[in-house]
Amino acid sequence: MSDDILSLLEAYWQSKCRADRLPTRQDIDPAEIRRLLAHISLIDVAMDGAGFRFRLVGTKVVQQLSYDPTGQDVAEGPQTGKGSPFWKFLTAVATDLQPGSIELPYFGNNVSFGSIRIVGFPLLADGVIDKVLLGFSFAGATEMHEPKRCIKQ
Repeated sequence: MSDDILSLLEAYWQSKCRADRLPTRQDIDPAEIRRLLAHISLIDVAMDGAGFRFRLVGTKVVQQLSYDPTGQDVAEGPQTGKGSPFWKFLTAVATDLQPGSIELPYFGNNVSFGSIRIVGFPLLADGVIDKVLLGFSFAGATEMHEPKRCIKQ
């Protein structure tokens, strides 16, 4: 997967932003992003902000990781537990209500990958963080940019 997919996901999320609010899960229409679905994951955020669960994981993500974390608590995954860079990344997106990006060392079984690039976008429900939409890229190192914010501060 190329970083073009991550850019397309960012542009899609930006298109769902409104002047006065961030997108909700209901704003995200899978039919509008069919090309991206295999490369994304949807993370449930605990109402108290203390935990995360893999709600949906795209088929390419499952294939590249060599396991399917769908339905699992993020804290139970390899390299994703509390205190890990991935956990801190999810926490920052959920707490700051701003998109973010991270590059992590690859932790699956495919030795041809050196790193995982992830972009994350907050999704709200009734004005409160509810989900984080993630896009994954499994490739060699290239320069990453930070996704644009939805609401100017």
